[in-house]
Amino acid sequence: AAVAQHRVEMEAAMVRLPTRIGTIRLLGELPGMTVLVDGDARPLEAARAGLPVSAGVRRVTLRAPGHLPRELEVRVTGGESVGVEVALEAERSSVAVVCELPDATVRVDGTPAGTTPLAAPIEVATGRHRVEVTRDGYVPFARELDVRGLGVRVDATLAWATPLAP
Repeated sequence: AAVAQHRVEMEAAMVRLPTRIGTIRLLGELPGMTVLVDGDARPLEAARAGLPVSAGVRRVTLRAPGHLPRELEVRVTGGESVGVEVALEAERSSVAVVCELPDATVRVDGTPAGTTPLAAPIEVATGRHRVEVTRDGYVPFARELDVRGLGVRVDATLAWATPLAP
């Protein structure tokens, strides 16, 4: 009789269970990404497939190298799936370009960023960038940079394109 009563209670609990469990599903990913739900690390593959969690408000933390972490609260309803977009902002840094020649054009990754002298460093995402400084009549200056942390300073020296006769 006790086993039969326990079976009835368990079957009733199993019927209620889907109304108390929802799913959080990760929509997209970044290389090296980690996912935490309520402070517990979860496998990335499981997060893409859908993580079963109890209904209520869950704190989801997304982290990836080269990006700012993102924390958000997700309201999960029993029996439903909630998608979480991977929208991490790239870490930012800066490039300070110093050039003794005024009115030279500064480009970062081919995009004009100003003319010398620059009033402030140029804000960029961390990673590889190409800095070019050009002015008519001068040999162009170009450097490939790996910009991280507090940033990089570039001292650009432009030589005359046509040297003076001896």
